[in-house]
Amino acid sequence: MNPLVKACHNCKVYINLDASYEGQKLEKAFDSKHRGHMVQVVQFAEIKDKYKLYEP
Repeated sequence: MNPLVKACHNCKVYINLDASYEGQKLEKAFDSKHRGHMVQVVQFAEIKDKYKLYEP
């Protein structure tokens, strides 16, 4: 199985998507920081070598 991630194509960073409370808080912070950027939900395999994990 290939997990889904949310990636910012402008900044070359991504977050893992999950339904936990902490995951939702991280996604909200990610969306706030990358508002106006090209953000897309993709499979991890598509970006694994090109993007790095987002750290708030």
